[in-house]
Amino acid sequence: MKDARFSLAMEYSVVDMKNYTKAVQGVINDGYFWELVPGLRKKSDIYIRKSEAEFEDGYVQLGSPQNQEFYQVSESSDSFESESSDGDILTIYFRYDKTSDIYKRQTYSLAQLLGQAGGFY
Repeated sequence: MKDARFSLAMEYSVVDMKNYTKAVQGVINDGYFWELVPGLRKKSDIYIRKSEAEFEDGYVQLGSPQNQEFYQVSESSDSFESESSDGDILTIYFRYDKTSDIYKRQTYSLAQLLGQAGGFY
């Protein structure tokens, strides 16, 4: 086998705080690629993280935020070994990341405006 290249495209979620209609969006990342070399075995760990987002976008906020759960690729790491006896040259592990991210967005509400103006009299 000559030198080869293996690539992987993955979809994951990103949060756009300026988008008020669909803040959590799916993005395709095709930046995962591995150069395969004869005689070397490459091992790669790709960590998947569960994240949460809470959005309070209304002018009158009565304690009913919109919650969303989604998954993100948090990191990846590669290591090299000598080629295995069964001929494997690339092993990819998808691992669960034990940490999580929490995103929160709250717009300026009518109650906050009244509070700054002196409240109800």
